[in-house]
Amino acid sequence: MEEDLRRIVQEISDRSEQLLSATSDRKKGESLRSLEAASAQLERLMARLDPVAEPQNVFDPSAPATAGRIAALALVAQPVWAMDEIDEFYGSGIYAIYYSGGFGAYKPIAGTNHPIYVGKSDPEDAGAETPREQGLKLFGRIREHSKSIKASSNLDIADFGCRFLVVQSGYQFAAESHLIRLFKPIWNREIRVAYGIGKHGDSASTRANKRSPWDTLHPGRNWADKTKEDQQEFDQILGRIREHFKKNPPRKGISEIVHSFLTEMRQF
Repeated sequence: MEEDLRRIVQEISDRSEQLLSATSDRKKGESLRSLEAASAQLERLMARLDPVAEPQNVFDPSAPATAGRIAALALVAQPVWAMDEIDEFYGSGIYAIYYSGGFGAYKPIAGTNHPIYVGKSDPEDAGAETPREQGLKLFGRIREHSKSIKASSNLDIADFGCRFLVVQSGYQFAAESHLIRLFKPIWNREIRVAYGIGKHGDSASTRANKRSPWDTLHPGRNWADKTKEDQQEFDQILGRIREHFKKNPPRKGISEIVHSFLTEMRQF
């Protein structure tokens, strides 16, 4: 242990001299990285020598990741609203969309508390402090999705519900990321399964991209139907959905979801 300590201290000293005497940016960068590595070794060694143990987890309520987890849990505690019956409200934040219809590929999550899509809306002003200052951003985002679902030829808006939560400006990013990691919703682009509902209309003549998997599964949006090519074939998308649910069994009940949150909270 003493030999390790002397070696590391000597290495830090040597690297410090090399950094101070370096004449090029490349040499300075190399010396700085070596110094940082040696310093990290010293910190680990000092922790081993300390007779008092460091805590395994530290809860920092101000950390974005912590606030994101709490906001995500608070979202799950909200009531589910019929998606087509949400009145205008101020605020930006997070939301989750749920499906209860008969589209065969979605049977594993139909009528459960496992969302088919989660998302966020950013405030009109990043520094907004009140829901009124944030604008109608969250309501507007949900309304956009409602329009897309209504335009589809094989989905019924009556089969969709939504939970939503207005959050303090800035925390919507971490909350959405946590929801995506937890649920891996098949309509989210990050999951790469049946994404595309979030796409906005544009002219097929001015864009080179192909029809999204969502629009292939659920045709009806005029601007998307004008595109002649699919990113993936219909049956290929259905296969990806089946494989996804095999690898990622849905969390169907509230108790199961809360248990997942509590398990992650132990990692703070």
